[in-house]
Amino acid sequence: GCDALVGRGVSSGSPFNLVCLLGFDPRYEGNYQAKKKESEFSGVASLMFELSDNINSYISYSRGYKGGGFVLDVFGYSLVPGVKQPSGEDLKFDPEFADNFEFGLKTQLFDRKLRANLAVFYTKLTDYQLTYNTGAAIFTRNVPEVTSKGFELETEFRPTNELRGTFGVTYANTRYGKIPAISGLPATLVTGARLYNAPLWTINGTIGWDGKILNDRLRLYTHAGGRYVTDVKVERSLARGSDQEGFVTVDARIGLGAPDQSWTVELWARNLFNKRYFVSQINATFQSGTLVGLPGEPRMFGASIMGRW
Repeated sequence: GCDALVGRGVSSGSPFNLVCLLGFDPRYEGNYQAKKKESEFSGVASLMFELSDNINSYISYSRGYKGGGFVLDVFGYSLVPGVKQPSGEDLKFDPEFADNFEFGLKTQLFDRKLRANLAVFYTKLTDYQLTYNTGAAIFTRNVPEVTSKGFELETEFRPTNELRGTFGVTYANTRYGKIPAISGLPATLVTGARLYNAPLWTINGTIGWDGKILNDRLRLYTHAGGRYVTDVKVERSLARGSDQEGFVTVDARIGLGAPDQSWTVELWARNLFNKRYFVSQINATFQSGTLVGLPGEPRMFGASIMGRW
């Protein structure tokens, strides 16, 4: 079909010439002959120091490895008609490596009523495997370097046997390193940009009460938790218009049942305030500048009945 159209003078830019696109032209189907072999290692080394009975520290280094491979999508061919034929080598991507350095403290304070852990980290990703959707095809390309640095603090407090709370905060500055001028990567990727769905700050907390009431004849428990993330881009190639402002989601539940948990009735809600947000977006097919996305879970509520026997 493509040869016939070109022979009749239909230009490659014509809307009637879709059959000349690699994904629709059967002449290029199944040309995947290529081989790839890798031999790499990964592992971790760490040292721990007991500063006191309730405070431990550690320092660690780890090396991670994610194998390379092939994207079996003919749109990935680097085809030059009459000069270069399709090759499985065009669909190849390289392995990804991660070097992570971390220092941390683990503590139990106030007669173990408070637990607090702190970790400071630096991670360098080499040949980061970026998979993205152009709207017509899926590509995986290697970005030479990505770095992530920051800290994570998590705490848990239990002032009584019935009351429990948690609080956590993470700062992670995760950015692309230098983007080569000629690389085959999306033009929207620029040096120093933050990665897709990589917020600078993430804050979460919970509080709950679990105890007995009515002279120990019933068990009552309640729980509420919230999570806040700062602004991100939700399209993998950082397309224009994929910005999402920071937002908060809240979950909650309350339950009543037998002290031995032989029966329990629970009411629950997720995304209690019905915050609207996107989990991810991709470029719309043949609609330049348009994005389509997967929305986050809307407000959901319900009841559960549980039993043991």
